[in-house]
Amino acid sequence: MQKHLIDLVNDAYRLAANIVGQPDDAYDVMQDAATIALTKRKESEYADAEFKPWFFKVVRNKAIDRLRANTIALKRQQADCQLQNNNQPDDAHSILPHASSNEPDMLLSQAQSKQRIDLALASISASHREIILLKDYHDFSYAQIAEILAIANGSVMSRLFRARQSLKTELLKLAEKGEYNE
Repeated sequence: MQKHLIDLVNDAYRLAANIVGQPDDAYDVMQDAATIALTKRKESEYADAEFKPWFFKVVRNKAIDRLRANTIALKRQQADCQLQNNNQPDDAHSILPHASSNEPDMLLSQAQSKQRIDLALASISASHREIILLKDYHDFSYAQIAEILAIANGSVMSRLFRARQSLKTELLKLAEKGEYNE
């Protein structure tokens, strides 16, 4: 039970980090979401099948709230002309993926593939990135994604298709430019 909950929180943190883009903001999102989960749900419900999509929806909503708050704060800073050129995000540091073998060539190839995907994901719209992450990284069903995103079940497949097409286009652009080995 506890391992299941830890895995769930780790997965939800990755979603929050991908939405808000900053580890500190993702941590704050997770604290807010955990507070809601602890006050709105009983501990016995944590293992229920409905809990995971509900919790991810809370995390997503809190992450969007954080983005809005950050956007408002940024607009205020720009309007006041107090901070210029200090709003550039830090370079994201990717962790090397786990390799099934310890061969350096395999590790390098996997790291380069992950880097290409991370760059392409960062280049597509937030809504496209979000639905790809929910389906392909977090393995939610179409019905669960519909619940998390508050959209119709039929919309999930079409949005996911467009998101994957967008990701594919970005990956092809990166391959043409050769910008994936920086």
